[in-house]
Amino acid sequence: MKIFPLMPIQQSYQINKVKNILPLSALKTLYYSLIHSHLTYCTSIYSCTTKKKLEKLAKIQKKAIRIITKSVYNAPTANIFSDLKILPLDKLILQSNLSLMHSIHHEYAPVALLNLWPKNADRNTDYELRTSTAITCLE
Repeated sequence: MKIFPLMPIQQSYQINKVKNILPLSALKTLYYSLIHSHLTYCTSIYSCTTKKKLEKLAKIQKKAIRIITKSVYNAPTANIFSDLKILPLDKLILQSNLSLMHSIHHEYAPVALLNLWPKNADRNTDYELRTSTAITCLE
């Protein structure tokens, strides 16, 4: 079973075709519309997949970033990501998970999600917990 369609791979090919015609701002817009939109769809689910599958997605993202900056195929991407102010895939996943937990903590998430991660203060315990305001996972 594949974790993602071939769409981002095909889109990076299309960006590669126009990289010498369009300015960086337009290439960045193309990246956001053609690649980034696929990467950010259901990023909370990506954290549950294998590292190998995530590496495939990260490689596609890095390839696209190198294309829009006209970098060589093996250029380090850490500085490129920071210069373009684009989050790498692992940071996108972390941001998505933190955003989800924030919405649960402040109770504006869907009702179905609110009861999945109760606070320690809401649990029935006979003693005071050190992390009474923390969120825990039910097992």
